[in-house]
Amino acid sequence: MEVIFEAPQITAFVPLIEHQSTTPASFYSGPPVLHYHSQRCKVIVLESDLNKSAALQRLAQGGDKSHTNGGGNGNASNGDDMGVLPPNEDNSAQRVVGNIDVWVTSE
Repeated sequence: MEVIFEAPQITAFVPLIEHQSTTPASFYSGPPVLHYHSQRCKVIVLESDLNKSAALQRLAQGGDKSHTNGGGNGNASNGDDMGVLPPNEDNSAQRVVGNIDVWVTSE
């Protein structure tokens, strides 16, 4: 997983359906394949897992668009009206990071 803070141009990728419809001259050249793209997603992660991943920490800090559940008062908001998650079965703190664009590519 790579965290980027500036969205790539969609035209820099070959759509998967187009890639699958033809046999490329080379499998090692040409633009990367776009397998999936979704805007304004939410990532839900346990606080303990967040602390173990540098990429997730960078994502959570990007514009501070997150709030926590299970610690503090749980009332912080990122402006996306996501609400507060109920505690999970082992009562671990959870973090919700909103307004994330997901790009799954062949790069």
